[in-house]
Amino acid sequence: MAALYTSPYFNTSTVKKPLTVTISKIVSEVVGRENEQKEVAYFDEVPIGLVLNKSHKETLIELADSNDTKDMVGLKVEVYLDPDVQMGGKRVGGVRLRATE
Repeated sequence: MAALYTSPYFNTSTVKKPLTVTISKIVSEVVGRENEQKEVAYFDEVPIGLVLNKSHKETLIELADSNDTKDMVGLKVEVYLDPDVQMGGKRVGGVRLRATE
């Protein structure tokens, strides 16, 4: 399954359709070109993680009813591509999380 993913993290090119996943852990690790320390969620169903931005964190806090990452482990969420995400005033699309139906 790892061969299906060209990146160790979800991005707009890895999310082809909505995917329901279960959070297995959230860890802090160095990511990106600037080697910044960021929180990353990993899932039972796929071998890649999701770097948690402010929007992702707010969604997880709401769904877990807690800001403690330990309370987020075991949550089922849907990873999806939102084409309306903007950056710098331009619509670029982005990976988002939401409750499963």
